[in-house]
Amino acid sequence: MTNLPALTGWHWVKDGFALFRQQPGGMFIPFLGYLLCQVAVLILPQPLGLLVALLLPAVSIGFMQACADIEQGKRVLPAVIQSGFRKPAFPKLVVLGVLHLVAILIAVIVVFVTNGELVDQLRNADPAAPQIQMSNGMAASILLGFVVYIPAAMGLFFSGPLIYWKQMSVGKAIFFSFFAVLRAWRPCVVFLLSWAGIAMVVSLVRIALLGLGTFGALLMQIPVMIVALVLQCSLYVSYRQIFNSPNQETEC
Repeated sequence: MTNLPALTGWHWVKDGFALFRQQPGGMFIPFLGYLLCQVAVLILPQPLGLLVALLLPAVSIGFMQACADIEQGKRVLPAVIQSGFRKPAFPKLVVLGVLHLVAILIAVIVVFVTNGELVDQLRNADPAAPQIQMSNGMAASILLGFVVYIPAAMGLFFSGPLIYWKQMSVGKAIFFSFFAVLRAWRPCVVFLLSWAGIAMVVSLVRIALLGLGTFGALLMQIPVMIVALVLQCSLYVSYRQIFNSPNQETEC
C-alpha cells in the first residue's frame, strides 16, 4: 500500500455517499439485522444482551458484503444478512466481538481508576436519572481512556472484512488492520473528522426539530439512519482502496 494523501479520507466519505445512492433500499437490509441486535442488547437481561453484543462484528459483515454486491452490479438480497454467520468466518468474528468488549472494558477501567470523583458521583447518583457533573480531572480521565482504546480500534478497524474475505486468522487480521491504519493515519483522521462533523450537523438539526414535537423527532430518524448506512459504505470504500476489492468469487 502506497502512502495516501490526507484528502483521501474525504474521498472515502464522498464515495460512500455515491455507493449508497446506487441501492439505498438494499443497504437497509443489513441495517435491519443490526437494529435487531441493538434492540436485543438493550431489552435482554445483561448476560444475554452481552452475548448478542458479541455478534455485532458478524452483523457488520452484512453491510460490507452488501456494498461489495452493489459495486459488482448485483442486487442486494435479504440473504446478505447471513454473510458473517457462515463458517469459517463466524467463530473468528465472535472472537473479535469478545476482544472489542475487552478493549472497551479496559478503557472504562482506566477512566474509573484514574478518577475517583466519577466513582463517587455514580455511587451517589439517582439510579432513575443519573447526572454527572463534568470536571477537568474527569475530562482528562475520559481522554486517557480514549487514548488507551485507540490501538484496539486500529487493530479492529479492518479485521472483520480481512477475516471474511481474505480468510485471515484473528491475530493476523488485527496485525494487518493495525498497521494499515497506522500507515494511512492521515486519511483515517480526515475520515473520522469528516464523519464527526456530519454527525454534529445532523445532531444540531435534530435538536432544532425537537421543538416540532414527536413528528419532528420521528422525521429526524430518517437522516440519522442514512448517515449510519453511508458510514458503512464509506468504511467499505476505505477497505477497498487499502486492501483492494474483494474477489467476486470469494465467499465464506
